[in-house]
Amino acid sequence: MNGNSKSHFSDDQFFSGDRSQPAHHPFFPGMEDNIHGSQDLAAPAQETGPQSWVAEVVLPEKHEPAYAYPVLIWLHGDGQTEQDAIAAIHRASDQNIIGIALRGDAALRSGYTWNASPAALSNFLEALLLSLSVRYRINADRVFIGGYESGANLAMQLMLEHPATYCGAALLSPRLKSLSLPTGMTRL
Repeated sequence: MNGNSKSHFSDDQFFSGDRSQPAHHPFFPGMEDNIHGSQDLAAPAQETGPQSWVAEVVLPEKHEPAYAYPVLIWLHGDGQTEQDAIAAIHRASDQNIIGIALRGDAALRSGYTWNASPAALSNFLEALLLSLSVRYRINADRVFIGGYESGANLAMQLMLEHPATYCGAALLSPRLKSLSLPTGMTRL
C-alpha cells in the first residue's frame, strides 16, 4: 500500500466483516476427529476449564493436496470470540493459508479474553499443528501467529518464547503496559 491508499474497511469491519467464507471446522480439545471430517463438526463448543481452548480450523476455499500451506494462528482481542479471529483470517487470505482461530480462555460479559499460560497454550497449539499435519500438508517452516489487543500480547509472548515454532507475527494494538516478556528478554 502506498501512502495514498485508503482502506475500505473500518477496524470493526476488519474483525467482524461478514463475507462469503471458506469452510471452517470447530476443533475442541480431545476431539481430534473434528478436523478429519467427523460428523460432529457442528457440535456446540464445550467449556472444559482454564487450560482448555476452543479452536476453529479455517481451510482454503480450494484445497490443493500437493501444496504445503502456511498456517496463520489468530488470537482475538478482549470481548471478542473465535468468530472475530475467523474474520481476521479471511481478511488475510481465503485461499493461500490454513487458519487457526482460537477462543480466549477467560469469559467476559461479552466475549472472551486471554488469561492463558503461554506454555500450556503452546502445548495445545503444538498438538493441534501435529494433528493438522496428519490430514493436510502444512509448511512447518511457515507458521505465523497474530493477535489483536490482549491476543497480540499473548502472540508476542508465544513468538518470543518459541522462536523456532513461528516464522513471524502480526501484532495489532498490543497492550504493551501489561506485556510480560520471557525472563531472558527483559534486558532487551
